[in-house]
Amino acid sequence: MEEQIDNSEKSILKGISLFGGVQIIQMLVSLVRGKFVAMILGPEGIGINTLFNSSQTTIQVFGSLGLNLAIVKEISSNRDNPPQLSLVMAVAWRLIFWSAIFGALLCFLLSPVLSRITFGSYGQTVSFMFLSISLFFSIAAAGKLSILQGLHQVKKLSRASLVGALAGLLIGVPLYYLFGIKGIVPAIICVTAAMYFFYSFTLKRCKLPAQETVRLSANKPLVRKLLSVGFILVAGNLAATSVTYIINLFIRTFGDIENVGYFQAANSITMQYMGMVFAAMAVE
Repeated sequence: MEEQIDNSEKSILKGISLFGGVQIIQMLVSLVRGKFVAMILGPEGIGINTLFNSSQTTIQVFGSLGLNLAIVKEISSNRDNPPQLSLVMAVAWRLIFWSAIFGALLCFLLSPVLSRITFGSYGQTVSFMFLSISLFFSIAAAGKLSILQGLHQVKKLSRASLVGALAGLLIGVPLYYLFGIKGIVPAIICVTAAMYFFYSFTLKRCKLPAQETVRLSANKPLVRKLLSVGFILVAGNLAATSVTYIINLFIRTFGDIENVGYFQAANSITMQYMGMVFAAMAVE
């Protein structure tokens, strides 16, 4: 028992040291990206980008049904059982795919409502329609990431975090420079798509048991288990993302979009420093 505790502590410390280093690099990349975005888009552009991202994150958490959180636990507990691991991964991916479709359709169908609530007009309805593409990739990417986390692929997870920051810098900044505020939604779509394909490529490089071709109807106990755990775990995440979204809406309503940009700039700097250790510990 003591040996297991020692191994767990060593694993946590290893994860913290590895992810802590990645978080420092990620923080520096984010600072450089933030500087370019501020120069190119200005406070209003940052505010618009923040409103799109906070609304997308809220829909993503709701649309994912908490599956990415439930999958981590289920895969982690079956890592030493290849046949069951193969089944869990096949069912998990099928559920992730349909939840990604659900999130994308939700964003597309509610685009007029989201535009009215988020920006106070229907002027961004088409932008939210296109944002549904990003919703699909972001939910699917989160599912792929949860599989990596469940498999405890620490090094690959650290690379994935770094790639996410670099994608925002190398893809987002040029689009902002070329198209200005009109490049915000295309940049969000391109970054989430890049993350999805990177996670897919990373998973293919892992030594995994061959996945079965499964039908969800034939594995109802496992499906119910993943969905029930997901619904319980999603509540906390949905509360946090909803609060962030509501705060941004409050600032936009009683101030303006530029105020949202200033708030986001200050908040992101604070969270980057505070989140370094917490992000590393969350992996464990």
